[in-house]
Amino acid sequence: MQTTLVKSNGTIDYGLIRSPVDCINFTAFDLQTPMGRPRSAFLKRFLFKQFVFMGINAPGISAGLAVVDLKYAANGFFYVYDRQSGALVETKKTTVPYAASIKPCPENIDAVFNTRALRIHVSGDQIRAESRDMVLDAAMTRETEPLRVCTKAGCSGWTYTQKTAPIGLAGTLRCNGRQFDLFPDTCKGITDWTAGYLRRETFWNWASAAGVLADGRPFGMNLACGVNETGVTENCFWLDGVQTKVDTVQFQFNPRATEEQWRVRSADGKVDLMFSPNAHRSEHLNIMVVASRFVQFMGTFSGKVVCDRHGETDITAMPGWTEDHFARW
Repeated sequence: MQTTLVKSNGTIDYGLIRSPVDCINFTAFDLQTPMGRPRSAFLKRFLFKQFVFMGINAPGISAGLAVVDLKYAANGFFYVYDRQSGALVETKKTTVPYAASIKPCPENIDAVFNTRALRIHVSGDQIRAESRDMVLDAAMTRETEPLRVCTKAGCSGWTYTQKTAPIGLAGTLRCNGRQFDLFPDTCKGITDWTAGYLRRETFWNWASAAGVLADGRPFGMNLACGVNETGVTENCFWLDGVQTKVDTVQFQFNPRATEEQWRVRSADGKVDLMFSPNAHRSEHLNIMVVASRFVQFMGTFSGKVVCDRHGETDITAMPGWTEDHFARW
């Protein structure tokens, strides 16, 4: 039997969700204006936003790709970062809304971005991304139980997010004539599946990582502040297959010099990490009612985490990402 997010009476049980959610049946939600008037069926669909992000870390390289469906526009990007040479190759495109399609099924991802310059298709465990300079063809293996969270967003909206890390990847990545073979024991990634009636204007700081510790244990992490904190956070890390939930997190960095080191600490003491940025991608867009200002860094984390099962563990030069993001959408 298929499990859904919205109940028969049009409401949602917010918080941590332990069981799989097969379908985000958003049209069944009793969406209202801040003054309590029901939204039309058209606005229920038009105001619903979705995005899928995937990050990949393999020996010497990092990569990322995303499909974003805002209903009035579509956005996609695909990049490869060579950690040895420092070269960053990226293709990104913002275009008409029908170029993106994301099925509301977080347990079985199906996301498509299709333009002449960039094509992305994530279907189940298969990933295919292609641009002029890059091609990714890989299969995912889920190694941990996802973190599933649904929180209220503003007066009447909500956000459902599902984060999984690490995942193993097997396949090939080609960039500027070079081929990188991906093996699941050394190539680890993250998936971020998010949808809902998000705040019209929002911001977040975000940190994520995926890789293998020096002793061979897989490690993954997702930390954020500024979003999805209405009663519960989306903060956790996974160590050797064990998920440890984390309290609220503070990001300490110089907003005038974001390329300097960041410190990421949790209120419960389970996370205390320094992030060293090495490269970044950014966007600054302000077009009437739509705006986006973000910088996403690729770099490494070092410090400590305290796992519920394994206790304190040192983290050294773990590849990952941080982000400082403002959006009006």
